[in-house]
Amino acid sequence: MSQVETLKKHIDGLCEELGIQTPPYKSNATVKELQKIIDDLEAQLPEEDDSDDETGVSADNEAADAGDDDIASGTEISAVSESDLPDDAVVEDKGVEVSANSSGDIEIKAHKYTIELVSHGERVKIVKGKSAFVEEKVAVKVVDDGHASFFSK
Repeated sequence: MSQVETLKKHIDGLCEELGIQTPPYKSNATVKELQKIIDDLEAQLPEEDDSDDETGVSADNEAADAGDDDIASGTEISAVSESDLPDDAVVEDKGVEVSANSSGDIEIKAHKYTIELVSHGERVKIVKGKSAFVEEKVAVKVVDDGHASFFSK
């Protein structure tokens, strides 16, 4: 797949998220023109800010932590850098079981924009706010990069 085709697919995903019926590119658009269109479309996306403060803990995670040491099923689990934690934070290494299917693929949810990745040699497109099962090494990379989150089992 050429770079132009990849950019057009990305634009198509953004248009789908924004409810735009006709993609704003011409069939002979250049890479530079397509990148400009992507920038313009991404600027139109609403900001999705799930965190209540600068700790990066979402409201879903706080609700799951309130009064119960178990994490509720379906809770989004994001990676947080140790340097982002407050100085008085206590980190327990009890682990969390993530949602997986019978093939061992891990469920992840796309955050602020549509993401495309390759899992088991196939292209997978996950629209912003939606989830999909992907192979473990791909899931870990996407979550570590901050583009998606895991779901607890």
